[in-house]
Amino acid sequence: MRIPAVLTVLLCLVATGCEDSQPEASASVTSGAGSTSTLSFLVQPRMHPVDATLEVADGFEAEDTWYVVSADHGAFLGLWTADQVDRDACLVPDDDLVTPGPSVQDLADALVSQKATRSTQPEAVVLAGYDGLYLELTGPPDLGVCDERPGLADERGIYVDDQVDQLWILDVDGQRLIVDSSYGPDTAADLRDALGAMVESLEIS
Repeated sequence: MRIPAVLTVLLCLVATGCEDSQPEASASVTSGAGSTSTLSFLVQPRMHPVDATLEVADGFEAEDTWYVVSADHGAFLGLWTADQVDRDACLVPDDDLVTPGPSVQDLADALVSQKATRSTQPEAVVLAGYDGLYLELTGPPDLGVCDERPGLADERGIYVDDQVDQLWILDVDGQRLIVDSSYGPDTAADLRDALGAMVESLEIS
């Protein structure tokens, strides 16, 4: 079941080549169950903000300005971007990072080539009126053999064995925006359905 709560997310996209910095709190977000909070999210100095709205499904809450998560933390829907991709998702050293080119295709290719994850072939897609590529990444089957805090790209981590990340990599006015619907192998079917419904409800402005 879905409720008419609307999540307003302010996502700051990182321009290619920007220096890393820590987020600062201050954007506007509406969480589940109809409650509304006001927050602000500023990531890096050279950014173009992108607004997005979506209908938050029952059982999900906004825990930050850029994502919602189920109560059991088994299902996640986030908006993010990536300048760097882990060459091997099981390794965390800085020298393991690869910097793809600026296009949607460049990022998709880097993710497909990533070691320790399995990927579908990217498919052309239109989401919320923007062109892009869709692919699914499945994480390592045993995180116990990985370094601590394994990840896909930039700050996007891998938290359970065989984690699935359904990625829509979009060209939003020349910037890459990733819509990430993620779940684990034990995530209930109704939560996975809710993720799909929220993605379909997404509007980007």
